[in-house]
Amino acid sequence: MYQVDLLEDPKRMNQKHVFEQEFLPLMEALYNYAVHLTRNKVEAEDLVQETYKKALGSVDKYQQGTNAKAWLFRILYNTFINELRYGGRRPRLVELEEAMTKGNAVPASGASNLSETPFQSSLGDEITWAVNSLDRQQRAVVIMAYLEDFKYEEIAAILQVPVGTVRSRLHRAKKVLEKKLLSYAISRGYRPNN
Repeated sequence: MYQVDLLEDPKRMNQKHVFEQEFLPLMEALYNYAVHLTRNKVEAEDLVQETYKKALGSVDKYQQGTNAKAWLFRILYNTFINELRYGGRRPRLVELEEAMTKGNAVPASGASNLSETPFQSSLGDEITWAVNSLDRQQRAVVIMAYLEDFKYEEIAAILQVPVGTVRSRLHRAKKVLEKKLLSYAISRGYRPNN
């Protein structure tokens, strides 16, 4: 009898509806972003799971009809930062066989190989490599601005920084990407004005 009453509770039903209709459809976008932050599929899965756990626990604080994507990205980013700050980053473990099959090259400092990057098929190896080589803060704004289509104000709210900081990080990231991708662009027929 108690379970039936719980299921009929309008507040709980509304929370379930919000979770299923607004939060769950964003799982792939959150996962893609988490992979770029962590550079590791398993850590990304854990980060997304922790994000949804926190979102479920705070679903009553979410205002239905607002930007669920920005709200979840903020939870994910804060969880990631707190894990770095308090838990430290775990090094990526590489099996000996895996290292041997890749020409004895072991990814440095937790960087995953490109086959683990969900945006690879849409961006190409060179661009994916360049984006992944950016520092964490620059990578975050590039992914949110260009791959997730967040507005500068939304990115600023997610990262809890001023809009000017978002713009300057994005500007610096573009300059780094420009340098890293110049030879690739030339090989594809681009001719710089200089």
